[in-house]
Amino acid sequence: GGLYEGKGIEVIQKIAPMLKDVDFHIVGGNTQLLNYWKKNIPYKNVKFFGFIRQNEIHQYYAKMKICIIPNQHKSYSTGKKSVNISDFTSPLKMFEYMAYRKPIIASDLPVFQEILKNGHNALLVKPDDYVGWINAINTLKDFRIRKKLSDNAHHDFTLNYTWDKRVSKLFIDKLQ
Repeated sequence: GGLYEGKGIEVIQKIAPMLKDVDFHIVGGNTQLLNYWKKNIPYKNVKFFGFIRQNEIHQYYAKMKICIIPNQHKSYSTGKKSVNISDFTSPLKMFEYMAYRKPIIASDLPVFQEILKNGHNALLVKPDDYVGWINAINTLKDFRIRKKLSDNAHHDFTLNYTWDKRVSKLFIDKLQ
């Protein structure tokens, strides 16, 4: 993924120093943005991995207890403020987290509300509510809550969002 403005790294910048017992693993980003954020998020509990090939990402997911999608109200795909993608982005990582049975904390934005339901398959937090992000992370320190959310997310994924299910739905919609 990209480390562009509005994709949520700003949230990690604010909450990481308040959650010293939580490690944040940031995957993605080009060299320029990695260098920028490493300077601006110098905390020991934040680790940057840079770009990871798709066929290797499962190794990182396997080690994560919680996955977050802290997109902001305005999010940019290229780092340029010319194209705000926050209203129509559908991050593949959300579906990957569901497929890998990871508990998710995501921004409470309409684009995520189409798939994620607060308290059912994810925790949703207002994008700029830093206390809310901290509380959500602390809530998911409880294994039972993590398991419930991740199991529900995985069930929803297998029922509705696999490639086969999506293709099948497209054909059914087209026939109607």
